[in-house]
Amino acid sequence: MLLIHSFGLRAVLATTIVASGLLACTVETSPPAPAPAPIVDGTLALDWTINGVTDPNQCSQSVSVSLVVDVFDSAGVYADQEAPCDAFATDIALAPSAYTAKAKLVDGAGNPRTTTIDLNPFTIVEGTTLRVPVEFPASSFY
Repeated sequence: MLLIHSFGLRAVLATTIVASGLLACTVETSPPAPAPAPIVDGTLALDWTINGVTDPNQCSQSVSVSLVVDVFDSAGVYADQEAPCDAFATDIALAPSAYTAKAKLVDGAGNPRTTTIDLNPFTIVEGTTLRVPVEFPASSFY
């Protein structure tokens, strides 16, 4: 009788252990977390003049072919862009952050025709356009 009782006790224990193991093995599912919204760049819109005007003849007379802009963030050079002198405007897409920038007019070989103009520090805000005027007076030309 002791053997049967012992066997019965073992069967009950084994059944309890298996059952509790099955109960502990549960799976929970939930929908995946939504992806973060992408950061939308902002825009730096540079508008420049030569001697106060946007006359393409000013580019020709000064032998200026392009505007060169270097944009800096806290880590260094962030972007550089070149635009035709006679466009008198260019847009630069930038991530939201604080920046400084420098601009100059250059000839066809990339040689500076003007002194470098330092733009005031600026901040780009996501999804917005910041317009910055740049003036190249006669005194800035070589």
